[in-house]
Amino acid sequence: ENWFSLEQAIKIAQREDGQLQGLHIVNKESEIKTDIVSKMVNEFDMRCKNANVHGHLAVEAGTIARIICQRSQWTDLIVSKLSFPPGDHPIARLSSGFRTMIRRCPRPVLVVPDRVTDLNHALLAYNGTPKADEALYLATYLANKWNIQLSVLTIIHDDIQEETVHQRAKQY
Repeated sequence: ENWFSLEQAIKIAQREDGQLQGLHIVNKESEIKTDIVSKMVNEFDMRCKNANVHGHLAVEAGTIARIICQRSQWTDLIVSKLSFPPGDHPIARLSSGFRTMIRRCPRPVLVVPDRVTDLNHALLAYNGTPKADEALYLATYLANKWNIQLSVLTIIHDDIQEETVHQRAKQY
């Protein structure tokens, strides 16, 4: 439906001289070899080529969050659009695939809005966990290398005191 995630990932790859490993997930194996998917792969390849970025699009069938988490071990960053945000009901939030992805993927996740940005200001939600530390390291690296502003929102976690979380983020 849209290519915001790819276009944002291209901007990052251009800044980092990186490559893109795209992933499109369909419901059933039979959907992989369709004309629609073939056109999508061609469009992905064309957009990467036009941007002078090396990229490859894989297509798999299955559960979105599970496959993204499995494949994330071969990437440095997951760039994703929040296509189906969880509902307002607490049960909907707990069972959200996006929440699963955020919690289980071993790599940082960049959520893309409905537009591509130049990435001049980053916001990091930080709670002091090991995964949050990794995101803090990456965000700090990007802020310094790209000369952008970084704002850190500290989130209080049950196991860590508020002052500890805030101080750790500020000190780093």
